[in-house]
Amino acid sequence: MVDAHANLRTYEIGQNTLESKAHRALELLEDYHSRLSSPQDRALRSAIERVIRIFKSRLFQALLDIQEFYELTLLDESKTVQQKTAETLLIASKWEQDNAIKANEHQVPGTGYGRNLRHLGTGIYTTRVQEDETDQ
Repeated sequence: MVDAHANLRTYEIGQNTLESKAHRALELLEDYHSRLSSPQDRALRSAIERVIRIFKSRLFQALLDIQEFYELTLLDESKTVQQKTAETLLIASKWEQDNAIKANEHQVPGTGYGRNLRHLGTGIYTTRVQEDETDQ
């Protein structure tokens, strides 16, 4: 069995790296936003505020989803490796499907942004594999 405490430390280090990169990206966006001061920048400023608000909301939800998955699936010592594998594959499929749907919904025509920012979409981690389902 994998040492959960050693993996938790690795997860925390990786999470801090992701959080710092996301935080830095937000800082850059907010800095750019703060430099927009002329009246003709009002529409761009408003649009950037909207992007920042959406990004923060999705990022926060993604972090919650990952934390919940990690704690409820991978750290659960009562689950077998087979159960953890099945749940991991289910959540990966769900997140891929959710991201594909959101990428199509939010595609900006002619920009390619939907394809490049597909990773920003998140799904709520609600998939659970019942023990009796994995035994079948």
